[in-house]
Amino acid sequence: MAKRWKLTVTSDASQLSEIGRFVHEIGLSLGLDPDSLFDVELACEEACANVIEHAYHAKRGIFSVSCCA
Repeated sequence: MAKRWKLTVTSDASQLSEIGRFVHEIGLSLGLDPDSLFDVELACEEACANVIEHAYHAKRGIFSVSCCA
């Protein structure tokens, strides 16, 4: 059975560091090598920054980041 993780945050750029920590911990638990882990963290933070900027247009809301492996 797949393991699942989910983080729900507000649509605020200040949450990007929390998202980064969330992704980092998952990557460590899955045994990702440091270079791959960096790449995944960067991609997730960029995607979330784009969601915050373009989907919410400075309005408050919530969204979730999830992973399954």
